[in-house]
Amino acid sequence: MNKKTVVISGIILTIVCLAAIFIFGRTNTLICSLYGRTSRNADDYEVTLKSENDAVRAAGKRIDGNRLIVELQGVREGVADIEITGPEDYSDFHFVYVHPFGIITEGGYLGKMNGGSAIPVCLTVFILILLMYCISKYRKDVKENLYQYKNIGDLGIIVFLAVTLITMIPNIMNYSGIEDATRSALYKAEEFTWVTFPLAAVLAVLVTVSNINLMRKEGRNWKNMLGCILGILLLASTVFPWLLSEYLQRTMIVDVHNQNGTALYVEMMTEGTISAVVAYIECILIGTVAFGIKAAKHIPEFNKDYILILGCQVRKDGTLTPLLRGRADRAMDFAAMQKKETGKDIVFVPSGGKGRDEVISEGDAVAKYLADSGIPEERILTERESKNTYENFSRSLSLIREREQENSGREDPKLAFSTTNYHVLRSGLIALSQGVRAEGIGSPTKSYFWINAFIREFIATLYSERKKHITIVLVLMAVTASMVGVLYIANNH
Repeated sequence: MNKKTVVISGIILTIVCLAAIFIFGRTNTLICSLYGRTSRNADDYEVTLKSENDAVRAAGKRIDGNRLIVELQGVREGVADIEITGPEDYSDFHFVYVHPFGIITEGGYLGKMNGGSAIPVCLTVFILILLMYCISKYRKDVKENLYQYKNIGDLGIIVFLAVTLITMIPNIMNYSGIEDATRSALYKAEEFTWVTFPLAAVLAVLVTVSNINLMRKEGRNWKNMLGCILGILLLASTVFPWLLSEYLQRTMIVDVHNQNGTALYVEMMTEGTISAVVAYIECILIGTVAFGIKAAKHIPEFNKDYILILGCQVRKDGTLTPLLRGRADRAMDFAAMQKKETGKDIVFVPSGGKGRDEVISEGDAVAKYLADSGIPEERILTERESKNTYENFSRSLSLIREREQENSGREDPKLAFSTTNYHVLRSGLIALSQGVRAEGIGSPTKSYFWINAFIREFIATLYSERKKHITIVLVLMAVTASMVGVLYIANNH
């Protein structure tokens, strides 16, 4: 499935909606309850049409169980009051609009119409097609390269579309006109944010506790407070529309009580936009967490020639910290798995320079640990100059290319890298930014690292794919504005 298929499907479904309304909408079926009435003869009930220009006419009536069915047919544009009377002082009232081409809506300008149910059906089908397209694109992109920011964004969009699709089903089952369906859809995002609010609140508390622990161990800086900041923003954004509505309902600064005024619809636009954007951001956050876990649990293909061990600070005596030792052990675990599976050995590339407070370079410290663990010297290629993850890859790759030129002459050796689980995704993204195709494997770490790492990846995703996300936010704003516009037209015509 491709973009062209999605666009063509959207055009076809739009045509189907218009055709259904044009074909079936020129008649309307009024349903009148006869529950408790003894008469079951349709001729006992009289249909009186009150219209200045004879906009509608009665095309027939019949009894169906406990219901009186009255068929109407549009004649010309206009409005009509319909009174139905019968035995035992029975009376029922209906109000209809007749639009151009004789389309009839009951109960409002954009009320219930024959053929109108095609709108939520076709919209649901289109969202399903769009979801299928995003899933196929996501699977293709992940297969192409696991470490891409667009994969995270696409997964978040898939979550958003899936939630939207689920919330569309009640609109099909309980369709009662364009106005009611639009009003229901407008508040779906707000309902979603309130459903997730308890979970968001619990997570905000957990993230705050985690960040406090992180700052105690790693130092106080704004980067270590990202989770706390994001949790507060999400909670505040969820509550703000409700607080705004409650405030405006209780004040006379702005009149939001007039159904025909503009203030009410500006308020609806503001609340709807904030809720839609918050719901979208929450879905992207869910996608980030899910994809981060996927990257951390990923096992590279067993065809690798080299495995980089990304460095981090060593102890004062030059031995490995538990964090760095975990990375080295995980690399040796992978080498053992590959050897068992394919019989192929792998060359270890411990990487990392010597910091001011370190007695030995991180690369040399890991190389010594590998040698002490029984790894032959010829299978250890040490990189000693890098200062960060970016240089871990760039400098290590230079050493690998030099070695390959001296030995086998391969131009594209297969690479893996070992790092701490929370760091796998970011490391893969950094590698890809240099054109390095490498698969990562993660070693366990403390939970407080995980949480803040996911928040950082989430913010990095928003920034790196900012054009896509801004476009989607603008689309959400446009859709919200369109729905508010529909409600304004329905209540001001």
